[in-house]
Amino acid sequence: MSWCAFSCIFFFFFFKQKTAYEMLRSLVGSEMCIRDRYQRRVRGASVRDMASMFRTTMALAASVAMASPISQLGLSQLVFLDQHEDAKCLDGSPAAYYIRRSTAEPNASKWMLYFQGGGECVTEADCKNRTSTVLGSSRFFAPDADDKLREFVMQSPDPAVNPTFHSWNHVFIPYCSGDLHLGQQRQPNSWGVRFAGHHIAQAVLTDAGLSKASHVVMSGESAGGIAALAHADWAQDQLSAELVVAPVGGFYFSNDAPYHGTDPAPAAYVPWTYSDMKSYYDLWDAFVPAGCAAKHVDQPWSCVFAAQSYPTLKAPAFVIEAQTDAIVMPLHDGLPSIWKGTGDIQCANKVPGCPADELAYMAQWKGNMSVAIGQVGSVKRHDSLFWPACLIHTGFTEWGPHIDGKNFVQALGEWYSRDLSKPPPRFVDTCHGVMCGNCNGTRLQ
Repeated sequence: MSWCAFSCIFFFFFFKQKTAYEMLRSLVGSEMCIRDRYQRRVRGASVRDMASMFRTTMALAASVAMASPISQLGLSQLVFLDQHEDAKCLDGSPAAYYIRRSTAEPNASKWMLYFQGGGECVTEADCKNRTSTVLGSSRFFAPDADDKLREFVMQSPDPAVNPTFHSWNHVFIPYCSGDLHLGQQRQPNSWGVRFAGHHIAQAVLTDAGLSKASHVVMSGESAGGIAALAHADWAQDQLSAELVVAPVGGFYFSNDAPYHGTDPAPAAYVPWTYSDMKSYYDLWDAFVPAGCAAKHVDQPWSCVFAAQSYPTLKAPAFVIEAQTDAIVMPLHDGLPSIWKGTGDIQCANKVPGCPADELAYMAQWKGNMSVAIGQVGSVKRHDSLFWPACLIHTGFTEWGPHIDGKNFVQALGEWYSRDLSKPPPRFVDTCHGVMCGNCNGTRLQ
């Protein structure tokens, strides 16, 4: 049998059941295998002969891949929202989104939307500074977001890493509006910037083609997690799909008790209480969930906080949050982030070496968070959460943290695919104290 005939038979049986992403990964492995065996002979074939065979194989792979859209290769594409007048970044440049189409026909109508995080701007100087960065202008957007999608795990195209959602349609919404993705301004304000995050979200839903979606998971990290919770019911009303929301590090509460320790002394911070939120809400002309706003007519701005809006949420929710937050406590509560130092890092998910004042505040903050997040699964019994006893913000990875042997995306997949006639699985560290969970493999962010 000729090598060409053998290759054709091999490709038919070996790649028949594989996605294009898996195919390319197999081929890359084959190329590495050839390189590792340089200067060796295999059954009489020289390295040159094997390289020639590999080129033939690659040519066949290319012909198979070309029969499908380029997005099936696991590549994300940047799409600018030029046709949507109100979908603008802070500097007025057109907003955009990244999309990777489904790689499996059964999942062609299933979508995951992910809002990027990146804090917020509440001063003129900060907002103007953002316009010269990727957080304020699409002029700095990368041509693809493949690395970001893999990093966020929930959008990874690798079935070994993301078994439930890897072959869905994936949309990644970069954060360039500085307003928690909530602003509703249509023109530049007195600062010369515009807050149009909500208009961007609306344009993405229309432009990406979700009108025929059957299932949607709406997620995001940090500011993006706030956005996912705020937009969930609104998006469900726009679509005919079954929608669930899965925020990562976005379940915030109004904290009126900032850090007042003396060793170390408090750091500067952006206040994050109901009264402070009113000024931010007014600044951004922020969108908030309609159900929450109707319940809290006198304080609609309080609905930016998940602790306030969650009880009114109609969409099913799976909340991914740390028991002590490595970004929120320093940024909004004044806790010095001494774990960001160099050398012998203190408090990096370990109690020994952490100052007593910091540990006491972490315990207090965890108690306040437990009250807020305790609503999840009690107000709505089918909802659930992944709540590890770790010091992280959005640093959930495929390697950790783990609860009951599962990472956050495995836990989300188990909850999403659950038997609705049974109680939902819950993933909560119940160890006493702080930073007492299985936190190996996390990122300190």
